[in-house]
Amino acid sequence: MDEATIKIERPQNTMPEIKARVNQLTRLMTQTEYYLHEAKKRLASFRSDYQNSNPHIYALGLKQEQSSVDALSQRVKFLKIELSLLRPPTSSDINYRKELVGRFYEVLKKNTVENENLRFHGTSLVSALDIIDSGSISASAERGLGDSSFDVSGQISVTDVESVDLSIKDYTAIKDVFLPMGCLFVLLPKDQEDAVSIRSYLMKSTKIFSEGGCTEQFVRILTSPEALPLVRERLKKNGYPEDFACDFLSFKYGKK
Repeated sequence: MDEATIKIERPQNTMPEIKARVNQLTRLMTQTEYYLHEAKKRLASFRSDYQNSNPHIYALGLKQEQSSVDALSQRVKFLKIELSLLRPPTSSDINYRKELVGRFYEVLKKNTVENENLRFHGTSLVSALDIIDSGSISASAERGLGDSSFDVSGQISVTDVESVDLSIKDYTAIKDVFLPMGCLFVLLPKDQEDAVSIRSYLMKSTKIFSEGGCTEQFVRILTSPEALPLVRERLKKNGYPEDFACDFLSFKYGKK
């Protein structure tokens, strides 16, 4: 990774900034809760006013109104979790992020074999916890995160070993030192179509967990030492082995 493009610095005045972040998130949550309240009213009104209309039109309208409620509910949940995770930056976390920028590519090349097939899906910690709960990785819009310029319905954005810095830089909140760092979900292509779609930095949405175990597409969840206990706790809560997750710099794949 290019350290010049991923500057990780400790802010000089941390307390005023963290107070501002708390206030910003609180205002956004209040606003979103209001929108959710209005969306629920519209849904109830639609059900009452149009239940005797054309069944096809009713079904389409009901799906649209319900989707709005679901997306806003998800947004409120994510904001509450993000607010709970805010904390002042720590020297140990900042130093780890800097080490990660300098060493991760080297670790991947050294500690993995057959790594040309590995795919990496980057997320914030909040999104990672939600993915563990759902057992699947789907498009951003389908997870209530809004539209993405990369993934559309039925697809997720991924990188490979040579481009993994994009996933880390743009999706794991590595530069946001007021929040624990996010995660990389390490995956394998499901089929040849998945394998070649890396040219567009995409693969099909995939189920990664099932019945206490993992699917063939799942390899590991990578995160920082700070976030690792939270990720492992969520894995355990959902009945999955805690060793499904490790820190970025400890990742190994295949036999040497």
